[in-house]
Formats: sequence, structure tokens, C-alpha cells
Amino acid sequence: MSWPIVGIGALASIGRDPEEIFESLCGGHSGLAPLRGFDKEKFKAGHLFEIDNRAEPGVDTPGRATEFLLDAVGQAARDAGLGEDLSEVPVLIGTGLREMRSVELWWRDGADFAAEQLHFGPALRERFGAADTHTFSNACSASLYALALAFDQLQSGSVEHVIVAGADSITESMFGLTDAFQLEPPGRLRPFDVDRKGTILGEGAGAIVLGRTPGDRKVYGRVRSVGMNCDAHHTTAPDQSGVATAIRQAHTRAGVKPSDVDLVMLHGTGTPLNDEVEVRAMREVFG
Repeated sequence: MSWPIVGIGALASIGRDPEEIFESLCGGHSGLAPLRGFDKEKFKAGHLFEIDNRAEPGVDTPGRATEFLLDAVGQAARDAGLGEDLSEVPVLIGTGLREMRSVELWWRDGADFAAEQLHFGPALRERFGAADTHTFSNACSASLYALALAFDQLQSGSVEHVIVAGADSITESMFGLTDAFQLEPPGRLRPFDVDRKGTILGEGAGAIVLGRTPGDRKVYGRVRSVGMNCDAHHTTAPDQSGVATAIRQAHTRAGVKPSDVDLVMLHGTGTPLNDEVEVRAMREVFG
């Protein structure tokens, strides 16, 4: 069993919708740019993959992650022909940091920000009438967990459509943590390169609409399965066997063999440990 993807939406440092992002990727454009929202003097690194929507450099505003999410969800919903009324459509969001940047601004600068705005639900309800919203915060796998629940909801027959989204804006605390742990700021993100130096953070949002049937809508692809493995191996370090187990689980549920797979898209953080573990897991599964 598989579920069609009938709507897409996204925004990133290289484009404000899927078409712009695709054209930028094909053109070899990079969204890496000097810091705009943080004080450059505090950090070794000076570049991020930021969405350039601030009024002026160094002047940050709360609610940017929510803005990104609403934009991506709106794009996907319109693309799928759902319009602006999502009162009957579950919206499942994966996020690493939610609106923690807004909390930083509230704490440090006294920015206008209420506790209920930390979560995305109220904004989705106000904008789209969405009543069934769920947030997953499993670090970099958060949106895949959301996708797994969407798969189960469609399989249960309880809904006709589900929106799966992911959104994050960069926080100063997370950027500072990354900056502190990387001895030398990477000039470029080079996953799986022998000269890789570490990761570079970015921000953005993406959303897809899954449906039980495509109707007359364009089908971008189909979700056949999702594999998950929460093995609690380490706070941050990945585990080869855990990664391989999740991949095999997805293959089994989809009824495919490793040799059937044409494309593998990896996490690829550019850090020495993560890249090595991912390569070992790929070799274990795919040979």
C-alpha cells in the first residue's frame, strides 16, 4: 500500500517555493551568506543558510519559524486543491527548535511573545482553521516521525488527506553550541568529503499533502513505508546498527529489496562522526 503526494510547498535560503529551490539547485546556487540576525563578534563562524526576510541585518523579530511553516503549508494546501480551510485535515509538524528563537528575543530584549506562541498549533488554527495538529521534536528525524504518523492515519481510513511539514529558524543558542564544538569553522558544507570540517546550520520549511486517492491532481510521488528506530544509543552520536535497522524496516514494510532502490538521500551533516557512521550503515544495507 502507498499514499500519493498531491501537494508540495517549501522555502529556503535559495528560494521561496519548490520551483525556485529546484532552479537554484540546478543552477548550482548556494544560499550561504554572512550572519544577519546575530552579533558576528560573538562567534568564530560567520555564515549561515538563512532566509533573508529581516528588515535589516542584526534586527531579529519573533515568530519567524511560524511564518515559514504557514507559508509552506499554505503552498502545499493550495497545490493540492485544499484551499485555506484545513479544519478536516490533520497537520503534522516536525521541528527541532520550534519558536525557541522567539523565546531568546523575549528573554533578552523583552520582545512581545506569549507562551502559547511557542507551539505552532494556535497559528495553524487561526490561519487555516486546523484543529488536529501534532508537533514532533526528534531533532533531525522529526519530520520523518510526522510522516510515519500520517501514513498510519491514512491506512486507518480515518482521514482523506494529511499534511506533513517541517520548519525551523536558527537560534542563537544552537548556533553558539555548534560554533563552540567545531574547532575550525567550515567554509563550506562538505558531507562525505575527506576534508570535511563540520556542519553549517540553515533554516526553512517544507510541507507535503498526502491523500488516500489522487483524484485528478498531479502525483509527485508515493510514500510506501517509513522505518523508525529510537534506540537511545547516545544523546547526539548516531549508531550504525540503528541506522541500518531503520532502513531495513522501511524496505520490509514497502516490500522492496536494497537492489530495488535507485536513490538514497542521506543526512550528510559534514561532521566526521556522522558521515562515517552513515557510510558504514549504507554499506551494511546496500553492500
